[in-house]
Amino acid sequence: MDTNVDLGAELIIFSIFAAFAVYLLFAQLTHTKKLKQRDQANTKSAHRPASGKEPRSS
Repeated sequence: MDTNVDLGAELIIFSIFAAFAVYLLFAQLTHTKKLKQRDQANTKSAHRPASGKEPRSS
């Protein structure tokens, strides 16, 4: 009977590790997506002059 209990415990521990690995994968993908969006927003704003800070010609 001990082998069934040990196998069940190993399965639970493996399931916890697998769920954590999937969580880390999705967290990394979400973080990468946010970084790409931020970089795209930065490149768009770099080509646009800031409002109110344009040099005036007199």
